[in-house]
Amino acid sequence: MNQKLEYETFVIGCLLGQTDISEIRIIIKPYHFADLDLRRSYERILELDDQNLSLDYGQLIDMNIDLAPVMAIRNGVASMKDLKLYAMKVVELYLSIQSARLLNRSLELLPVDGPKAVLTGLISSIDDFLGDYHEEEPSFAQDHGVWEKMIRESPGEQVIYSGLESLDAHLKPVQGARVVLIAARPSLGKTSLAVQMALRSAEKGKQIAFFSLETDVSQLMPIFVANELQINRSRLAEHDVGELDDRRNSEAYKKLLSYDMKLYSHSDRLSDIMAKIIHLKKTQGLDIAFIDYVGLISGDEKKNDTQANVIGRISRQLKALSLKLKIPIVVLAQLNRDCVKTSRKPEMADLRDSGSLEQDADFILMLHRPKTEQEVYFKHKTELLIVKNRTGSIGSGGFTDFNGRFQRFEECEAPLATNLSTYSNRSKGY
Repeated sequence: MNQKLEYETFVIGCLLGQTDISEIRIIIKPYHFADLDLRRSYERILELDDQNLSLDYGQLIDMNIDLAPVMAIRNGVASMKDLKLYAMKVVELYLSIQSARLLNRSLELLPVDGPKAVLTGLISSIDDFLGDYHEEEPSFAQDHGVWEKMIRESPGEQVIYSGLESLDAHLKPVQGARVVLIAARPSLGKTSLAVQMALRSAEKGKQIAFFSLETDVSQLMPIFVANELQINRSRLAEHDVGELDDRRNSEAYKKLLSYDMKLYSHSDRLSDIMAKIIHLKKTQGLDIAFIDYVGLISGDEKKNDTQANVIGRISRQLKALSLKLKIPIVVLAQLNRDCVKTSRKPEMADLRDSGSLEQDADFILMLHRPKTEQEVYFKHKTELLIVKNRTGSIGSGGFTDFNGRFQRFEECEAPLATNLSTYSNRSKGY
């Protein structure tokens, strides 16, 4: 058995009976398989996964697939890490074969004079093409210097900013492959907070993609402009641009125009959103992706599928995408009504429709509008609750004033009320 066939057989063998293949299906596509039988097997696995089913031995027999090598691998011991490694090997060999064909084709077209220059450029292009597929994880046994350096070195530059000092202190370690969840009941300002994070991060030179599924870009743009230029949003919504015209020569206006920030509202399909994120990362660069909000994403629902199952699959695929691209993905979500009915602070169990969000997120921020003993809402006082944080402490991220005119959150002191208990700064939450 040649090496590529061995890797492909290993992948199919390990996938038999697997219930969650969201990470694998991002890594490897059917066309990566050279063996046609194994390609058909993988296509069938993907079809069944879309129906929440898995491939079994009987179906392989019906497809006339040679069971011997597949069974030998399936009966062995293989972890998900092994499976991802072999899936990457299949993709790497596919790319190598395609690159070799490209090279051979180019050699046929080389001019008589100057072949060295042409070859040098071609080889450089191939190296760039294959670069993403040669990265290896450090081994504790062989690369102790690498992981010691990871631990000893201080964290890199902060990626996500909010403009709120107390919250930014918690966001500082949230770097690289992270899923950040902002959750609240409707009308508490979760979209405005995400917009504020996007603006403050863009101000620091970060490249931003913001996907709005709840409103069209034309309706979202006034929130960005109102927040950044401190213009009354309701006037912008009514196309009263007097204040905007007054600020055209301001530094804030010029700064807004300089931000590398892209807004999208063209599709609610998860596959379209993921494809756009991958394209931006590969072609233009991307530091943070924002998605507003997860409950409106279309995840290729099947007959008799529950909303919890759909959001669970969406959550796992976004997590896998974040790990693959090594960027934070900020996702907005709604909380259920129970926390409002009981006038209590929200918890992770209040995430609507799916516990997968709770499991897959690395950092969960919830917005809470507290009440006084007289049951009157503080209309502008909002507490930021950090209920999960893989890289730091959990607890209260401070109180903010929500300025509805400018759609922005501003620092403030905690409201004076005898029954307002604050979260204690507990240790890391996993």
